[in-house]
Amino acid sequence: MVVGDDGVIGTTRDAVSAYEMAELQEELEQSKTAAYVAAARQGKRLTAQIYAEQLAKNGIISDAEQLEVTGESGQYRIRTEDGYLLTIQEAGNGKVEVTVEEKVDDADLLKIESVEEVSTTAISANVTVKTVNGESITYFYKVGNDTEYTTVNGQTGATASFTINGLEYNASNKVIIKASSTGHGTAYKTIYINLGDVNGGNSGGSGSSTQTGAISFASEWSNGIVKVTISKVSNDSLTLEYKYSTESTWHQVTGTVDVNGTTGNRVTIQAHLTDGSNYGETASLTVGDVTPPTTPSIKREGSGWSTDSITVSVNTPATDTESGVDKYQYYLSSNPSNIIDVSGTSVTISGNQNGVNIYFRAIDKWGNVGSWSSPVTLNIDSSSPEVQLASFI
Repeated sequence: MVVGDDGVIGTTRDAVSAYEMAELQEELEQSKTAAYVAAARQGKRLTAQIYAEQLAKNGIISDAEQLEVTGESGQYRIRTEDGYLLTIQEAGNGKVEVTVEEKVDDADLLKIESVEEVSTTAISANVTVKTVNGESITYFYKVGNDTEYTTVNGQTGATASFTINGLEYNASNKVIIKASSTGHGTAYKTIYINLGDVNGGNSGGSGSSTQTGAISFASEWSNGIVKVTISKVSNDSLTLEYKYSTESTWHQVTGTVDVNGTTGNRVTIQAHLTDGSNYGETASLTVGDVTPPTTPSIKREGSGWSTDSITVSVNTPATDTESGVDKYQYYLSSNPSNIIDVSGTSVTISGNQNGVNIYFRAIDKWGNVGSWSSPVTLNIDSSSPEVQLASFI
């Protein structure tokens, strides 16, 4: 049937025979469904979704959540409370096409009586579904915005127990349960499964702790290495796995993960829970040191000119609160491109240096380079004086 702007019910194509369609049409027009079909239009141009919601609002179906989107073209399939299975399809020009697919006596209509949440893990939930008025039932479910139903295998009785996978730990998961029985129609039930509330972030440094979903991270610095502890929040038998974001292979967590860094980079560790075939949401922690050490100050021994050498040392050490200071470097203003590592915290300069400046800087254990210090001036004259003898004739 086609419902136009005036609410008049017309004929349409159908999968059933012409005779069966005529009988269904007559029954439908004599039922309260016909009145609601006309009333829902109210002379307005409506989409299939709004139209289906109108039917729900007016009592044709008991729960608006029983609406089932079957395609991107605005098509809905609903079960009316008086036993009709209707397909609602937008027909253009403000019209909505309503197709009667089948009619089941209410006494024989399959219904989902209850869905009980038995137990949950960080990625799944075990449920028990009880139905009435059906036989040889096939069960299905879909999670969130999934477009396809997952078929439940091995469960055909009035009571079925099965696991719903693909849930997110930190979300209220919308799940549609579907049950179908030949000769008894199809029933739907919408439930919401909340696996937990989550607080926390996704980055860590020295002595930090954070929780992302069902996974907890803790990290601390130890001699330039970030020691990361990954643990489960949930108490279940799932396996905890991790990998670096640049890897493709997952590794089972067996202890602390030691993370070494490269210059100016952070390293991201990803982790998830698995039962061997299903995987929970991926949590991540980014660690590392991108902050250079502070600038040291330096001093020289003595003052003025030296005839041998001058030792220059760190006066105020550089600091680095994350990976720690690894080494110092220096250069002389007479050759600024020649940057040399300092062995320890001091260096001895020899040779003639006439007003030459020396500079120090620090580098941390993740390769971050600090700024050059203020200079110290070196004056060294290590040459022996020349003696000229006068000759007399």
